[in-house]
Amino acid sequence: MAVAGLVALAACRQEPTFEERYDKASETIRQRAKSIDAQISATGAPASSAPAVKVELDDGGAL
Repeated sequence: MAVAGLVALAACRQEPTFEERYDKASETIRQRAKSIDAQISATGAPASSAPAVKVELDDGGAL
């Protein structure tokens, strides 16, 4: 019976509130921004993680 009570209590765990989710997301963004700022200050440019993409225009030009 006590085990059933513990199982029921564990099943009733609440989801995080909006404020808790917001705070967690804000902290993650702050940490990423700090990391990017450190990379920029060390190298003068942000690290490029995206591949270069060539876009051809209708007039034959390219970007």
